[in-house]
Amino acid sequence: MATFPIEHARSRWTIRIALASLCCVVGHGRAVAFEAHLAVLLVLQCCVGLRCTVLHQTYSALLVDVFQEEVRHGCGGEQHRQMYALRVHGGSAVASCRSDWV
Repeated sequence: MATFPIEHARSRWTIRIALASLCCVVGHGRAVAFEAHLAVLLVLQCCVGLRCTVLHQTYSALLVDVFQEEVRHGCGGEQHRQMYALRVHGGSAVASCRSDWV
């Protein structure tokens, strides 16, 4: 498994999906220009949204696959907790979070 090209396996469809999204965006613009029916615009917008979601999920899974050790040890969860504390409590949480980082 250490020599398996996970980046290539996860991202092999990226160009095709991005090109399909580009075609949907261009089609959406043309549909607006020609004052097409609202259903056409909604379908094209849905297609773009679905493709963006697919790309986001693909690269999220790739990040988890590449950084397995950090995910396994929960480093991401700790950083999320610290950032949440900073956002909720403002500047007063900075001192307590910095002591956790050391």
